[in-house]
Amino acid sequence: MDEDFVTSPANRASGMLRMKKWMTVSLAAGLLAAWPSALLAQNSTNSTPNAGQGAAQTPSAAERREQLHEVMGILGINGKDLKGLSRQERRAKIRSAAERKIAELNQKKAAGTLTGKEQGDLDLLRRFVHHRKDKATAGN
Repeated sequence: MDEDFVTSPANRASGMLRMKKWMTVSLAAGLLAAWPSALLAQNSTNSTPNAGQGAAQTPSAAERREQLHEVMGILGINGKDLKGLSRQERRAKIRSAAERKIAELNQKKAAGTLTGKEQGDLDLLRRFVHHRKDKATAGN
């Protein structure tokens, strides 16, 4: 009797269906397990975050410090001028000097006597003052 059970066409067909079903489920489970890691690998190797967004990148502390020293050099302010002042007084002194220098460079620009270096200084000072104003309004 056991021989009839194994060799009957109906039993062989149902066994094949169970095997196909098991293989399909196994394959689907394997693909689902591998799929998220494959997507993450694709995202990390094929895309560069912040590409082409130089202005949107956050500078490091060293870059900010270097930029501040450059701005202070443009403004003619050194550490001795700011020594002994509170944080608010230092910021106010730097901001007022930057605004004076921007006004001076804008006058030169209007007169047509602005050099390339002065144009770069003007751009840097504008970004610096604009960034400080944005930061001040965000903090209040």
